[in-house]
Amino acid sequence: MALGIAVGLGLLALGATGCRKINPAFLGAATDDDETGGGSTENSSSLTIDPDDGSGPGSDSGSATTSPAQCDAPATVCSETCIDPSNNIKHCGGCDQPCPMAFVCLSGECILDCPLDEPTTCGTECVDLDDDVAHCGLCVVQCEPGQFCVGGSCAWECPEGTMACGTTCNDLASDKEHCGSCDRACSAIEVCTAGQCEPGCADGGTVCGEGCVDTTSDEAHCGGCDQPCAGDDLCVDSRCLGSCPEGTEQCGEDCADLQTDEAHCNGCFQQCPAAQECVAGACACPGGTEPCDGSCVDTNIDPMHCGGCDQPCETDEVCIAGACEMACNNPSHIICNSMCVNPNVSPQHCGDCNTPCGVGEMCNNGICQ
Repeated sequence: MALGIAVGLGLLALGATGCRKINPAFLGAATDDDETGGGSTENSSSLTIDPDDGSGPGSDSGSATTSPAQCDAPATVCSETCIDPSNNIKHCGGCDQPCPMAFVCLSGECILDCPLDEPTTCGTECVDLDDDVAHCGLCVVQCEPGQFCVGGSCAWECPEGTMACGTTCNDLASDKEHCGSCDRACSAIEVCTAGQCEPGCADGGTVCGEGCVDTTSDEAHCGGCDQPCAGDDLCVDSRCLGSCPEGTEQCGEDCADLQTDEAHCNGCFQQCPAAQECVAGACACPGGTEPCDGSCVDTNIDPMHCGGCDQPCETDEVCIAGACEMACNNPSHIICNSMCVNPNVSPQHCGDCNTPCGVGEMCNNGICQ
């Protein structure tokens, strides 16, 4: 479902135009207390200021030793530390300009980060084009009242094995928000299994009290529930340690591998958008896709980014090999909402674009049976 009005207002206030993922580990704007790794000024970025440590560019620490006035571009000095304001969530676009919860810093702007289950930006909303009746298949396609969005196509009935709950079709056997029935939602410490809410954490965490925690890195529950670390010790791999292991740097209360950590990629608090991975210290999209406004898309076939970012096709066109075309490669297919479909067998477009089959029916030679 689309993110709430409050987030939308945050977007307008920041002038953002994109959409990003909700980061549960980042519960608000950055504060001075956690800005530089628990008081240390040598861990908030891959470029740090520590004139006495004897390291330099290319050292094992991955840090450059410079004076506060000599940060290597594009880095700048913030709180006596060299940071990159183009992607640092605590100094986005300039010093002491933190991004709020659910935002990442992209090209010096705080932009809403769409979660993986709502990966597409439509205006100021994060949506799932597969099941959003207001943005079905494409941002500009809205289903008629009473219809559902199924697999990116508008349909009058839900597919077999699902049930209509409001405007969406849901699998009551596994849907945490509609577990066993439309009006039953599992709690934060439950998962939906075979239509029953069972104790557990969907992300593989451990139930401790009223929440799910990662006992491998949670200082209050290190190695198990209610096993706090002493003093300023950090929880690393379920053990309380006084400092971060070799090959990692302290970023706030985390020990991060700056080469692979999506939350601290090539520097503390340099967070990759949800769709991207941190590979060799750089945020990158999976193979065959390109970054467009924080999302990863295949510009060869994506009708919203055809041949390049923000190059949309018309609704009666389809994207083929990076170009908007008026016809599909297969002559038996037709274009429906910028997608090539076979009207002879497609249950969502049986005979033409606007004829979905009912529950229990299949499309045979363009006729619902």
